[in-house]
Amino acid sequence: MRVWDAKSGGLVQGPLRSHKSQVAFVGFSPNRKRIVSADVHHNVCVWNADTGALVSGPSSRHAEGALAVVFTPNCTLSAVSPDGKWIAAYADTTWRTVNVWDSKTGQLAASLDGHTDDLNSITFSPDSRRILMSSDDKTIHVHTFDF
Repeated sequence: MRVWDAKSGGLVQGPLRSHKSQVAFVGFSPNRKRIVSADVHHNVCVWNADTGALVSGPSSRHAEGALAVVFTPNCTLSAVSPDGKWIAAYADTTWRTVNVWDSKTGQLAASLDGHTDDLNSITFSPDSRRILMSSDDKTIHVHTFDF
């Protein structure tokens, strides 16, 4: 993986190597300090955008693999807390559980479930202390983080 300057076309970082298979997705964090990448075998890496150093990964902690990872507050399939500390995504093939990881360490911080039908939206509160999950079971669950 390489990072290029869009204006000059010059190489900024790279090659960044840790994946053992083809990288299928890359994205920047909202503060542009991290890069996240996912390969075709569903492993995820988090990189320091300034130095190119591997921050965490490759992680294969996803039950069925990651199809894409994204840093955006508007995505419904995954979410990053506004403070950038947490990453949340669907955790299993039932689409009823959400895992929350620490974005700096890659460690699993919480596994949230309780819905009886497929989830259709995940989002964080503006203060990053709560996560809201909506489901086809016609409920919304709110989880508050105590850590």
